[in-house]
Amino acid sequence: PRMTWQFAELGYGYREDECLQDDGDANNCPESAPSRTGEKPVRWEYRDPQQSPNRVRLYKTWQALLRLRNQYEVFSAERGFSNPSESITMKASDTDYVRWIKLEDETMDAVIVGNFDVIERTAQVDFPSTGTWHNFFMDRSREVNSTQTLTLRPGEFHVFTSRPVAPPEPGLLGFPAERSTQT
Repeated sequence: PRMTWQFAELGYGYREDECLQDDGDANNCPESAPSRTGEKPVRWEYRDPQQSPNRVRLYKTWQALLRLRNQYEVFSAERGFSNPSESITMKASDTDYVRWIKLEDETMDAVIVGNFDVIERTAQVDFPSTGTWHNFFMDRSREVNSTQTLTLRPGEFHVFTSRPVAPPEPGLLGFPAERSTQT
C-alpha cells in the first residue's frame, strides 16, 4: 500500500456501540467519536493475541508484505514509478473481481493475485515465465505455465515470486493452502 492511516494495519474500529464519524456527516456518531481521518486513541488490546487474534494476524500480514517491499527490488515503488510501462502489468479478470499484478525485475519477478468478490472465482493469470514459482505466504513451490488458471475463495490472495524468499510465519492468512486449486 502507498499509505496506511492510524492503526489500519490492526483493522482499527470501535466497539459495536461506537463508530467513527464520517468526515462530513457526524449525525450518526456520538460527539466523542473520532473522525475517520482524525487522531485516534491507542487501542492496546488490539496487540493482544488473546483479545484480538485476527487483528494480530492482520498486523503480521502487513508486516510480512512491508518486509517484501523493503527487501526486494521488484516490489520497490521507485522502480515502478520511474518507468511503469516496462515493469508492471495490471489486469482484472473478465468479471473484474479477480485482479492480478505482474511485476518484472532483473533480480526476480512477482505475480500478486486476489479475489475481491464475496464468492469463489476462477481466472486466467499470466506469469512472466514458465517454471518454478514460489507462493510467499504458503511457503510452497510449484511448476506453472505462463498462463495459469487459479480458483480463489472470497478474499483469497497470493504473492508468487520467481525465486525463493524467506516466508512469513505460517497461518497468517485465513484460508488453508490445500483449498486453492491451480491447473
